[in-house]
Amino acid sequence: MNNLNDDTNELLTQTDQDYYDAEDAAISKAAAASRTKRLNLRGLIAIALLVIIGAVAAPRIYADTFQDQINQLRTENQQNQTAVDSLLLQARDYQDAIAKLQAQIDIVQQNISVNQARQVTLSSKSLKSRPSSTPSAKSWAPTSRPCTSTVR
Repeated sequence: MNNLNDDTNELLTQTDQDYYDAEDAAISKAAAASRTKRLNLRGLIAIALLVIIGAVAAPRIYADTFQDQINQLRTENQQNQTAVDSLLLQARDYQDAIAKLQAQIDIVQQNISVNQARQVTLSSKSLKSRPSSTPSAKSWAPTSRPCTSTVR
């Protein structure tokens, strides 16, 4: 009987051990599943936080980029305006020079007109003072006297 008790005890111990092992395995599986769920939940929370941070930071990054572009365009516009102002000053200088030259041209043209009018007057006076007959060939012939006048 003792033998039977030992076998029964051994069988019960083995059965209890298997039960406890199975229970431990189930608990371990549940704990692993729980850890996996917690890790998955933590991962989802981390991903959600990254998305939120990215959504908040992205407009600021774009705003900085746009502000830099705006500042660059303002600088270019100021440089272009400076160049335009410089060119306008040059154009005014050229216009002043052209106006002075035009005034000189006008004076020269007036002098030409006055001189042409004098020429016409002198021509008409010399035609009136000339004899009506045409000069003969002899009167236009060179003389034997040397010329003493000098041309300046």
